[in-house]
Parts: sequence; structure tokens; C-alpha cells
Amino acid sequence: MANLPAPIKDIQFIADEVLDLTSHYQKLGVHEELDAETFVTVLDEASKFLHEFVGPLNNPADEQGCRIEGDQVFTPDGFKELYKNYCESGWSSLDGNPKYGGQGLSYWLQLILGELNTFYCPGWSNYPGLTHGARELLEHFASDELQAKVLPKITTGEWSGTMCLTEPQCGTD
Repeated sequence: MANLPAPIKDIQFIADEVLDLTSHYQKLGVHEELDAETFVTVLDEASKFLHEFVGPLNNPADEQGCRIEGDQVFTPDGFKELYKNYCESGWSSLDGNPKYGGQGLSYWLQLILGELNTFYCPGWSNYPGLTHGARELLEHFASDELQAKVLPKITTGEWSGTMCLTEPQCGTD
């Protein structure tokens, strides 16, 4: 699969012309700093980062996959370094609460970032995506004490989240 550029102009069209996100946020009185220019700037930078660092790992990661050796799980070559770079570049904290080290930007930007992660490397997209879900769950339902202990590390990507579930009807047990 070719490492193609993301369809940012299409995304921008949907955000501006179909959803009118900036007007929507202004009416709600939230994310008022998120004007159309900021929105597209963040998406452009995300696309550049993902195109340069995530896209090239797609085919090799798919071919290599994860592996178990003893009691350790190893991700495809490059994923560990990519995750560190992704977090240090601020992508893991895009819509995170500033109280915990996040940037406080719109969930829509985070949602689109998740889609772009999948666009460039579906196998990679679960790494930041599941962490985002764990962070949201803790922020809405954990005690203040647990939030203070865990959310700064999850928001910055020092810790990651996972999904632990069972679906007996699906054959995944």
C-alpha cells in the first residue's frame, strides 16, 4: 500500500461546509479558540507527522506483526520509537484536559487524528486510540484521587491504556 497524503481538503470541507464545527463550538461556548485556520493547521501538521513517521511502518508492521517471547510481547519494529515520538510531539494529549497535561483542544480534532492514524497504519492506530478511550473513562468516572495519580501519565503518553474484554459469542475466547 502506498503512503499517500491524507485527504485534508476533504476533511476540511466536511468540518466547514457540512458540520460547521467552528460555529457549532462558538454557539456552545466551548473551544472558541478553535477557528477554521487553527483547525486546518493542526490537521496539516498531524498529516505531515503521520505521513513521515506512521505511514512508512504500515507494510513492514503488517508483515512482521507482534510476537510473544516467553512472558513478553513485542510490537513490530519501529512502534516503540514511534509511540515515544508521537507522545513527545503532543499528539497523545491533543484533546486532553490541561489540568492533566493535555492541550484542551476539540474532541473532533482527536477523533479525526484517530481516523488519520488508521488511514496511515491500521495496526498502529489502536495504540494511541485505546489509550484515549481509557483516559476518557477515567476522567468521567474515576475518583479525584485516582484521576490525579493516573491521568497526567496517561494524557502525556507515559502510560498507555488497553481494552480488556471478552466476547464469547464472537469466538475470541
